[in-house]
Amino acid sequence: MNPKNLAMIVYAQRKRRDIMPEGKKDTSGRWYPTTREDAEGDGSKARPPSRAWPWSYWHRCRTLQHCRVLVDRALAGLPVPADVAKVCEVTAEVLLVETAHEAVALDASRFRSAFDCRTGRVHRMTESTV
Repeated sequence: MNPKNLAMIVYAQRKRRDIMPEGKKDTSGRWYPTTREDAEGDGSKARPPSRAWPWSYWHRCRTLQHCRVLVDRALAGLPVPADVAKVCEVTAEVLLVETAHEAVALDASRFRSAFDCRTGRVHRMTESTV
């Protein structure tokens, strides 16, 4: 899957607040991203949080641009927040299943195998089942 599409998935989930950026608040209520969430300083490109505007970094970590940086880091094998890693892992599994399904489809002209979507297994057929 295209990394831009993965970034859109992460962005949509964060926009709907299904998943939240990793971070914590200090005693004054200002939110700061974790090291994995900050992604080489990208999460803290916004104005520093203050008592009046405590969520500036949090809003930055929910932008599409930041999600793209995190997805690129995940695909490169660098540490990323758990939500981004999960989206990338699930997508990799879907791609693996799609690839296996296409391989079986190429073999389907000979009717020697069938792919079971529920179990993810390729079943070999004998001449008697064809």
